[in-house]
This record gives sequence, C-alpha cells and structure tokens, in this order.
Amino acid sequence: MNNQPTHWALLIGINHYIESNDVKPLEGAVPDVVAFKEFLQGDSTKTDITILTSTKPSSADSSTSSFDSIEDTQHLPTRDNVVRHLKRIIESGKPGHHVYIHFSGHGTRRKIDEKSKTSAIALLLVRNQFLFGEHLRNALKQMIDKKMTVMLVLDCCFSDSVLRTDRIVGAEIRFTPYNTAFEAYSNFENPFHLHDPTYNSRDSNMTMKDQLLDPSGYTILTACGPHDTASEFKASDGRRGALSYFLL
Repeated sequence: MNNQPTHWALLIGINHYIESNDVKPLEGAVPDVVAFKEFLQGDSTKTDITILTSTKPSSADSSTSSFDSIEDTQHLPTRDNVVRHLKRIIESGKPGHHVYIHFSGHGTRRKIDEKSKTSAIALLLVRNQFLFGEHLRNALKQMIDKKMTVMLVLDCCFSDSVLRTDRIVGAEIRFTPYNTAFEAYSNFENPFHLHDPTYNSRDSNMTMKDQLLDPSGYTILTACGPHDTASEFKASDGRRGALSYFLL
C-alpha cells in the first residue's frame, strides 16, 4: 500500500504577534486554521497537514511573558518555518498532487513604485517578519511547474489606502499598515528563485494588479479586494474570519 501523501496542506493562523506591540492581536485566525485542520483530518484522502499558529498565553499562565506564544518555536509561523514547509512541499510533491495553503492573519502592502502607485502584497508573520508576495508567487510557480494543483486562501486585508466603512460592528480588522521598521527583521532574498530559471527580478513582485491574472493550475481565494479590508465576526463558536468560516 502506498502511504505517500497525494494532498498537502499548509495552514497558517496568527492571533498573537510576538514582539509586535504596535500590531493589533486577532481572535479568530487560529480558530480558522484549527477548524480546517480538523476538517482535513476527517477526510479519507491521504493529506500531509502542517499547521503553524501563534496564540497568546492566558493570563493564568504566569510562566510565560506577554511576548510569548503557547506554541513552541518549531510550530510558530515564522518566515523560516513557512519557507521550510513550502520548500518541503515543492521538493516532495509529485505531478497530480494537490496543495492547499491557508493564511489567516494580518495582511498589508508595500509600495514598490511611487510613480505608478503600484503595491505588492506582504503577509505579516510573527517576530516582525514579512512573507513578501513575490516570494510566495515563486513558490506557487514551482509547484505548478511540477504539475501540482494549488489552492491559496488569503483571509486577510491587502490595503491601507481605502478602508471600507460598512464594517461589521465589533469586528476586528485583519489589516495592519506597512511598517518599514519591520524590514530590519525581514529577509528580502527570495528563497524560491534559485531553482527557477524563469525568475526575473524586474518582474518579481506579486502586485495588486497582476496577482489574479492568467490562473493555470492554481486558484486564489481572497477575503477582499485590493482596496478593502477583511473583518472578523462573532460566529456561534467564537470569533472567526468571514472567508474562512463560510468557505468551510
């Protein structure tokens, strides 16, 4: 019997932004991905599931500081951990395999061209680290080049310029302004272009404009448009991201 997985899932949920006092914590991001993990585990399909989460310790736990998460370092959504698991999927996946990637947390965007006002997606990870859109795009491309099919779900915001006014009352917004101070903690080197002969640094940004063009072998579901914000809302089982909740 073949015990090798044919489906791969990388689930990233961040409620607590370690060492980031200026980033508002969320409540529903971790429950989002935990629910998807339970759903996938209940399916008969052989799926390799990785879940990376960051949860703030309860006030009753006096053994940890306010900067800590309850998860150990190996299971935190740091850039190193996310990149490591994306590379593992790329290296181990086979043609015809299926990949599901889910991010629930804060999204932002950084301007890459003042003249054209072009912006690029960045996902905020823990310890003030970004996963830049161009790096994620190249990871997806390598999966697609191996004839794997990919679904990417981004339950986060992409904009800091136009904020919707029809917000759900009491909801938390999954948006944070792009903070250039975090660049000191971030790695701009693209970890996925070394084995990609088509990589071109002049076209390396996953911009708001071109992120959904010419899909072939992949699907991207986003919680909102490039000039909107995504909210959490209070569901029957606690606060959740709207996209994650209704998609599940």
